[in-house]
Order: sequence, then structure tokens, then C-alpha cells
Amino acid sequence: MAQRTLPLLLRPAAHTILSAAVLLCIAGITSFGSEETNTLTLADALSLASARNLGLQAARQESEIARGNITEARSAALPSVDLGAQYTRLDDVASFGDYQMGEKDNYEATADLSQVLYAGGQVSAALRSAREYSAAVSARIDDTESRTSYEVHARFNRVLLARQNESVADAAVKLARKNLADVSALVEQGMATRFDLLRAEEQLSRAESDSLAASNELRVARLTLLRFIGLPLHSSCIVTGDLAFQRGAD
Repeated sequence: MAQRTLPLLLRPAAHTILSAAVLLCIAGITSFGSEETNTLTLADALSLASARNLGLQAARQESEIARGNITEARSAALPSVDLGAQYTRLDDVASFGDYQMGEKDNYEATADLSQVLYAGGQVSAALRSAREYSAAVSARIDDTESRTSYEVHARFNRVLLARQNESVADAAVKLARKNLADVSALVEQGMATRFDLLRAEEQLSRAESDSLAASNELRVARLTLLRFIGLPLHSSCIVTGDLAFQRGAD
């Protein structure tokens, strides 16, 4: 292992660039987080889930770890620099006549450069392991993205189906009310029995119960979709889309 000492110049100018980058990141996050639309399409739901789903974010963060492992494995084979600095204050400085032999304030900066010459295959093995881990993480991210996309489609279509069921249930309530009115008129004219009236009332009660259950199912399906794609549960966005029937191949 060879080492040499190099002079070092320190210039504190990087903090301004870092501050600007932090401000830009905060501005981007704020603008994205405050974005609110009145309608929510399937494409919007997929985009939001890709950006906000916690499981997908965790998988992508693991990808950053994998890239860091590769960088660390590569750096083991590259030269490394160890920086050092020292300050010494002397109470008294020797002098020769009027000539002062040194300074009271003494500054020293060093840079030690080292290079690994032989590691017995340890570096290549670590790099190979890091690459295999990165490939496994990439496959896991692809799988998570596929499962996330499937879940968004399933939850979105469940909302559309629940909305159709609510519409059918509301129509059934209207028909049951009209039937009850007709049966009541027939009972007054002696053309229907009391049993017919009770049956019409029971049909209306069942239809209203089904309508309430359909409304609850729609609300639960909508909240499940909003939670999965990372939107607040009190969001007023309207799920927009249609269920299209596709006949299977014969």
C-alpha cells in the first residue's frame, strides 16, 4: 500500500448550492402535495399510486440502498483519500535578533492517498454480491409495481361497480314506491287485499334496505381506493369512468 501527502485547500462555498437544492425540493413537494383535482380517472389513480403508495416507495428506497452497496463495493478498489487538519498555537516563538523564527499561529492540512494492491478477490466478490442484490431488488420493484397496478384497477372498478349497484338499488326503491301507491289505490277500490298491501310495503322496505347497503358499499369502496393511492379520505374528487363489458373468446 503506497501513501503520499498532498496539500489541501478548503473553500467553504458548497453550502449555497446545497441550500438552493433543498429549497427546490421543498417547493416541488409542496406543489405536488397541494394539487387537487375534481375528477379522478383510472390514469390519475395509477399515477398517484405510483408516486404515493407506501409499499412502492419502500421498494424504491431499497433500490437506492442497492445502488449504494454497488458504489461501496467499487470504492474498495479505488484510491482513498484521508483528509486532516491541525492548528497549533505557540505561547512563544524563538527569535534570532530582530528576526522571528516562526509564527504563533500554525495551520497544517494533509491528505493521505492510499490504494489497495491485493485483497484476495474480496473486492470482486463484494461487487458481484452487490450487483446480484441490485438485480433482486429491481425484480422486486417490478413485481411491486405490477401488484400495485392490479390493486388500483381492482379498487377503481370496485368503485364503479358499487356506483352501478347503488343506481340499480335506487331505481328499485322508486319502483317499489310506485307499486305500493298502486296497490294502495287498488285496496281502496276493493280490487286488492290487505295481504297485497303488506307485501308491497315489505318489498319497499327491502328495496330501501338494499339501497342503504349499496350506498355504504360505494362509500367503503371509495375510501379504500383513496387510501391506497395516497389521497386524503376527505377528498371531494369524483371517480370518473365506465364499466365496459367484454365478451370472452369462444
